[in-house]
Amino acid sequence: MSAPWTRSHAAGTTATTVAYGRNDKLRADYNALLAESTHTFGLNAIYGRYEALQVETDVLRFGSHGGEGHHGHEDGSQTGGNVLYALTAGGVRTVGRWAGWDVGAGGDITWYRVPTVLQPTHGRRPTSFHLFVRVRPPAPMGRMGEMVMTRIGH
Repeated sequence: MSAPWTRSHAAGTTATTVAYGRNDKLRADYNALLAESTHTFGLNAIYGRYEALQVETDVLRFGSHGGEGHHGHEDGSQTGGNVLYALTAGGVRTVGRWAGWDVGAGGDITWYRVPTVLQPTHGRRPTSFHLFVRVRPPAPMGRMGEMVMTRIGH
């Protein structure tokens, strides 16, 4: 389930989404939560994302499920109860528009907090970064940020 919110302003758009998901499996249930927001102004956009999700630590550690249900292991780990957190911040700048095509360049950085049981293999607080080129093909009806979805009072 998710709850989106969008607001247009003179220079661009702000869009925010909060979402929750659940994966019910035979051995355990896994929950996930995310909140993300993008703010565009002129040719620039900044964005951020927060994620928290229960991970299948046995699969990440051993390549298979080790226990049934939510039973713990001798090392104190849980089959379905370990939470991974991630926080991303980034930006992109549109560098060109040709015949409806939109090209941008940007980058972001993500900080992670991993469950204790995964720290020997994944690190305590790993960090990743991305540099990218974004290419969007022409949109037949215009970009989402350029549209008016509803008109109240008309």
